[in-house]
Amino acid sequence: MAWGTTKVVTINSIAMTLNRVNNDNHGSDWEYYGATESLVMRIRHSVDAPRKDTGVVNRRHFLDITHTIYATSTVAQIVRTWGYTIVHPKNDDPAAALLDLAGFSSALVGTTPHTDMLAGLN
Repeated sequence: MAWGTTKVVTINSIAMTLNRVNNDNHGSDWEYYGATESLVMRIRHSVDAPRKDTGVVNRRHFLDITHTIYATSTVAQIVRTWGYTIVHPKNDDPAAALLDLAGFSSALVGTTPHTDMLAGLN
């Protein structure tokens, strides 16, 4: 099942509708360009070469979001990028890999883990 032609991302209570501008076998791109900011989301899929030590072939899925707040006469431009990568063996059950992702994501719910990470705490 493919992602839709539009995605809505809400930042600081402002909903931005991203329109898909590219879709091929290896990924998709969505973009929003407003008067004061832009948001670009990319998804890429790839298959790694077999590992020399084990022969395992991994699938790699990458999500990247770039939020740009345009410069004004008094404030410099700000660019923030978030992303994550999921890597799993090619013969893995996607549902099992999703359970790992859901468990990991639940550890990051709320502002405290993110605030600590952005403060350089580990």
